[in-house]
Amino acid sequence: MAINESLGLEEGGIEEQLLAIKNKNEKLLSLNDELEKTNIELSLRDEELQSQISQYQELMKDKKLLYLKPRDLENELIKHLQQELIN
Repeated sequence: MAINESLGLEEGGIEEQLLAIKNKNEKLLSLNDELEKTNIELSLRDEELQSQISQYQELMKDKKLLYLKPRDLENELIKHLQQELIN
């Protein structure tokens, strides 16, 4: 009786139980497929967002340079060139 209840059956023999288990397994497989698709979509969105964040950070660096005094701008340029030489 407890098995039938857990399968959503009021009454039923082994055949009904097996059919109910099969149906539940098919539903779980379908839900798992949907979950995998959703995870892939989220991963792609995350990559896009990370790219946008990087672009934004680069733009903000450039914007910051616009407000620097000539001497500070020269120092930033030197740092940048040194970093390029290291890499």
